[in-house]
Amino acid sequence: MVDLRDLARRCSPGFRFVVWNPYTSQTLWLKPPSPHPRLDWYSYAIGYDNGRKSSCRSSYKILRFVDPLRNGFVEYEIYDLSSNSWRVLDVTSDWHIDFYARGVSLKGNTYWFSRERYQAKPAVGEPFEVADFLICFDFTTERFGPRLSLPFHTGFECTVTLSSVREEQLAVLLQVDYLLRMEIWVTTKIEPEEVSWNKLFLAVNMEPFLDFQFGMSQGSFFLDQEKRVVVVFDKDTDMRFTRNIAYVIGEGGYFRQVDLGESVEYHRPFGCSYVPSLAQIKQ
Repeated sequence: MVDLRDLARRCSPGFRFVVWNPYTSQTLWLKPPSPHPRLDWYSYAIGYDNGRKSSCRSSYKILRFVDPLRNGFVEYEIYDLSSNSWRVLDVTSDWHIDFYARGVSLKGNTYWFSRERYQAKPAVGEPFEVADFLICFDFTTERFGPRLSLPFHTGFECTVTLSSVREEQLAVLLQVDYLLRMEIWVTTKIEPEEVSWNKLFLAVNMEPFLDFQFGMSQGSFFLDQEKRVVVVFDKDTDMRFTRNIAYVIGEGGYFRQVDLGESVEYHRPFGCSYVPSLAQIKQ
């Protein structure tokens, strides 16, 4: 079952979304439980109940966030494919997930980069720092877990995006806005309520290769642990954003650009990994 990967966008009244297993080519079109006002933003994630023993994992669920007028996700609904029904979740949080942030599905749960919710911005000139961390939604308990620590602290203009590694580990890409330095960190253990990190997987000074920062929280990437390279998907570097590019980056100054073709819209390209599965989609 392929991850919906947070379809965060403004949608037309007739909006539908699709659940798709690329291995079996099965699809299931679904309608949201309520209309999509164009001023609101929506985000979707998929996971499954690890407590149900089923070879086809018919216990897949879809989580929907509703972000009215970009004020922060404040409404949560969940769809159970086994019962074909939506339910409202009661969630109270002291953290915030940006409407454009993409979650990553891992072991049936979904993880996001998140920040502490602040009530009011300080006056001009006053120092302003907000805690950042990972948040996991556990599709078995249908609850968000505690804050999971990151191996770094970021500013508001840093690029932070997540990726999965063979359905076993979580990787995070950090690019500091004023340094153009890119770092890749990989977990040694990742669970809804616990995380530990290994040493820095890859650190590269991007200034000799690129003069721009990867898209903040909107990009996607893969990494090859054996070859110690990372592939980042973004736009071209001439600021016209007319081409989709895969940037292959590794140790020792290795850098390569692969043209993926013309861009039909402004949004950055998105690569989605999945583990082949014979899971049947209940029609």
